[in-house]
Amino acid sequence: MSVIKVDAASHSYDVFVDEFTLDQLGEVCRDVSGGDACCIVSDSNVAPLYLPRAKASLEAAGYTVSSFVFEAGSRKRFRPMLRPSRLLRMRALRARRSSSL
Repeated sequence: MSVIKVDAASHSYDVFVDEFTLDQLGEVCRDVSGGDACCIVSDSNVAPLYLPRAKASLEAAGYTVSSFVFEAGSRKRFRPMLRPSRLLRMRALRARRSSSL
């Protein structure tokens, strides 16, 4: 597995790159991240194809899973993530900095 360290303005984080099936996603996340909640972020083209399997794998690994699907081709993709309703939902899931996104 390759690890790319990203140094953002507010904090640093790792991006893990590897070949595995969606059925192994939960196991891989558990090995590298821990936590108890995660949020899958996708667009409206990709989500119907892969979201159900990704969610099932993460739930099987013990995660509480939320998802956010934005409209494909949207120029302001992540602005809706900051809406109070979205933040309250993530809080209700007890999402923390250690949670996977």
